[in-house]
Amino acid sequence: MASHRLKALMVAATLVAACGGDKGGPKDDECEAGTLCECADSTDCPTGETCDPFGNVCRPAEGDVSPDVDASDVQDEPDVTDEPDVEDVQDEEVADVVDEEVADVVDEEIDVEVVTDPCELDCDGGDIDTDPIDIDVDDPDETEEPDVPITDDPGPPPTPQVNPWIAYVAPDDLGLDRIYLIRTDGTGGRILDTGDLIQTDPAWSWDGTQLAYRTVGPTAPVLKVVDVTTGDVRTITTNLGRFTSPSWTPGDASIVVEGAVVPTDFSDLFEVPLAGTGAVALTSTPGWSEATPRWSRLNRLVYQTNEPGGTDAPFRVVLWNRFTDETTTLSLDGHRVLGRPSVDWALSRVVYQRRVDVGGEPASELHIVTLPTEPEGLPTDLVVGDTNSQDAQLSTDGAFIVYAQRDVPVNLYILDAASGDQVGAVTSDARAEQTPAISPVESSEIELW
Repeated sequence: MASHRLKALMVAATLVAACGGDKGGPKDDECEAGTLCECADSTDCPTGETCDPFGNVCRPAEGDVSPDVDASDVQDEPDVTDEPDVEDVQDEEVADVVDEEVADVVDEEIDVEVVTDPCELDCDGGDIDTDPIDIDVDDPDETEEPDVPITDDPGPPPTPQVNPWIAYVAPDDLGLDRIYLIRTDGTGGRILDTGDLIQTDPAWSWDGTQLAYRTVGPTAPVLKVVDVTTGDVRTITTNLGRFTSPSWTPGDASIVVEGAVVPTDFSDLFEVPLAGTGAVALTSTPGWSEATPRWSRLNRLVYQTNEPGGTDAPFRVVLWNRFTDETTTLSLDGHRVLGRPSVDWALSRVVYQRRVDVGGEPASELHIVTLPTEPEGLPTDLVVGDTNSQDAQLSTDGAFIVYAQRDVPVNLYILDAASGDQVGAVTSDARAEQTPAISPVESSEIELW
């Protein structure tokens, strides 16, 4: 509206100048009809015209507008012929919308971050310091665990084992396989009561407080872990169709087993995180089988493997260096390995069972192979026990061996690892003991629940 009035005033002033009249002047000025001459009221206009109060110019009379209408009354009424300014309407609508949105935002609680003037932070003569900030993008997050081992340091050697706990499997009074605990001196014997009817394949954690074992499930074997200090039992997810021979990784964060997703497949080695995320394959060579894993120390895993050819192919003992992904054969040439190989922390000895023929009949014997300390050195081989000696396990410190003697009576015995001499018996109840597992920690440091 304001723009229309301004334009009307400018036009009126131009026309008045053209007419030679003066604003409010008498009608004696010659004013012709249709020239929009200046007027103070309608008496200054020619016949048939009226004085327009907005521009004080004479206009043809229209509608009900009368020369007697007061100018103030006309200003109070809207001009029905005057179209609204589109820009003014849009400005008013936008202003209303903005006012509403601002009101809504004000009603809500807003967190305002106060930004300090950059010149208060670092300025030289009023100019902002634009030097780049050095950021070391190669430093990993301190809480992020590495995906692969980052060191080949084996850690401190184990303390000497004088009288550690031994876990082994034997039938209970119902003939079901159960796990028993006993010290190497034959004291403290007891059954491991976890509520499971069947327990096999015991394996100690490196801190000596937990024992992993296998039990039966509806469709597949189940891996469980019991805290021997509290009796708490938990189930560890494997997603395997079969497995056996659990062995704790150093650090006790996972367990390596021999198994397969499909029960009829060749055996592979799987690492099972205790977090319950399922087994991850460590080996998957077609036509080969890997079995009976046993951790020696950080990044060192001993297991059996055979050449392609199925289960009839001879097995050998290999040492896998996880840090370099290299394998080294530990068993002697021509030895067909049976059972579960075992190695000490220092990698000074390996113990395994070898298949032999006696009088044309298959039999077995135990071998203690002392590994060379120099690259050009040769291993020494010591045959111990007899054809009924099996399930030998070497202590972590490499000082002694616990094995099962499978003639009558069937018991567990101890051998000196250096000489091969029998030290004595661990059990004497003739329960057909098998698969002994030696705790890496002294029994005096672990109080059973």
